[in-house]
Amino acid sequence: MSKKLIALVLVFAFLFSFSACVSGGYTSTSSSSPHTDSTGGGDTPEEVNFLRGISEPYATSTVQGFNHEIASDLIGALGVESFRMWMSLGTLYDGYTNGVVLSDEKLAEVSASGKARYGSYIESLKNTEVKEIIGSACFLPKVPSTAKYNSEKPYVPDRSSDENSDYAMFLNKIYLIFRAVAKAFPEITVWEMGNEYNANTFMTSPTRELSQQELADIY
Repeated sequence: MSKKLIALVLVFAFLFSFSACVSGGYTSTSSSSPHTDSTGGGDTPEEVNFLRGISEPYATSTVQGFNHEIASDLIGALGVESFRMWMSLGTLYDGYTNGVVLSDEKLAEVSASGKARYGSYIESLKNTEVKEIIGSACFLPKVPSTAKYNSEKPYVPDRSSDENSDYAMFLNKIYLIFRAVAKAFPEITVWEMGNEYNANTFMTSPTRELSQQELADIY
């Protein structure tokens, strides 16, 4: 009970300070383009929802003592309507390591532990005001030419039109992964297929930096 009371006090304090910022000039409404009341009552300020969505790494949180149920309660108390769920291969498939190439058979189905983990996250969020969960899916599986470096970096193999190449294998594994996770989590109907793939930070070659054009072509 005391935890919930503290949470509500913190939320109230946050909303009060936020409204003060808006009243001090930080507002997205414009006096030059007022919203006209359809009832004929004159011009009224357009309502703006500032707290529509939030992103948080539940599965890979580094916060000491992190509890996803408490986090979901706080997110719901803020009135958040959409949640961006960070997802990774290491939390979806048993036996995933940076130096191992998982077989197509292994990738065809999310592990029981992965289903249980994300299932509990989804359930705790759905019990709040959250209406939409977005799967933020950075799925760049290892293939022989990238696994040999045994690195956690998001490497992609050299592009190739050869159907027997590592690149073709790489693309096929991505297809299998997305088919598996979409089946495992039908509650997620919106997918973000990668994070900031216009930067070598989140998608790159193991031997060099990729140009903007190369990153665009891969994506």
